[in-house]
Amino acid sequence: MESKVKQGYLLLADLSGFTQFMASAELEHAQEIITELIDTVCKSLKPVFKIAEIEGDAIFAYTTEDQFSRGETLLELIELTYYNFTFRKNIMQEKSTCGCNACSSIRNVDLKFINHFGSFALQNYSGNIKPLGSDVNLAHRLLKNNVKEKSNIMRYALFSESCFRKIELSAEIFIPMTEYYEHFGDISTYVTDLSDSFKKISETKRNVVKEEDADFIAEHQFEIPPAVLWEWLIDAGKRELWMEGYEWKKGNRPTGRTSAGATNHCIHGKESHLEVILDWKPFEYYTYESGSKPFFIISTLKLNENDNGTKLYEIIKLKNKLPKFLKRLIVKFVSLKIMKVYEGYKKIEELSKNQIKLEEQVQV
Repeated sequence: MESKVKQGYLLLADLSGFTQFMASAELEHAQEIITELIDTVCKSLKPVFKIAEIEGDAIFAYTTEDQFSRGETLLELIELTYYNFTFRKNIMQEKSTCGCNACSSIRNVDLKFINHFGSFALQNYSGNIKPLGSDVNLAHRLLKNNVKEKSNIMRYALFSESCFRKIELSAEIFIPMTEYYEHFGDISTYVTDLSDSFKKISETKRNVVKEEDADFIAEHQFEIPPAVLWEWLIDAGKRELWMEGYEWKKGNRPTGRTSAGATNHCIHGKESHLEVILDWKPFEYYTYESGSKPFFIISTLKLNENDNGTKLYEIIKLKNKLPKFLKRLIVKFVSLKIMKVYEGYKKIEELSKNQIKLEEQVQV
């Protein structure tokens, strides 16, 4: 019999400045603004996270531990959510022609994230499923912290010790802190500043293979959202499930996490090669270089969300001075006969559907 107690991630996305905003703004306009911002956050988090409850100025969400086999995906999802939130807030501010207090003070509302990993039971309240347990209580207690006072960081993602250890990210990009809570004692936390994430994502110089320069383009429609497909494409362990006969190992991480300049090692039989990340925009696209002389390839994997899930385009170019027609024949042969890209895509479909079935069973 399956245990009703689950292990997983508990996340709270908290609107800072909410109380002051509501107190000083016209209620009708303020409600419209907050509703749109909350909807933006929820849309960014789903379906990787289940939204348990909207708690006034905070969104409480959860997911089981098997959702993130690659810990970096959690931080990337948080950064994307913060980007979408800030982008929406800026657009609302710029487009507003209303001079009311609500519309003129949108910029004062910001966002921070609390992340904890622990045990919880799922309770069904009239069709609304909510996590319960001591770890749920601790996650909520972590909302009341001293991050601002200790570090002067206003917008941040805070990870409890248990969550930080679970996602296995470099400590170099976090600020360690300690909070004290009655009944829980001292809780070690790790904080990363989100202030630069919007600017970083907005100003990243694109390094992509254009379709008109490609020697081969593979495409496939998946019935899963970009965040889920991204995990299957990127995580080394999951790659080995759908790339039969290939062994993947994480290589160098110059910035402490996956970004441009990071490397991965691929071993296939007696051969091995290095994958070098050239550009990295989580859940949207990434570009890498791989191979060995004289056949280096540059490939961009682009994820386009649509009503049916995600359309994946793998756009490949051979770095070689051979005639164009010959390069196209070589890349097509390698992609279809050696890498077997379409067989891999079908395997992802099968594996991801099995994962979804397991997640649905968790809700029962």
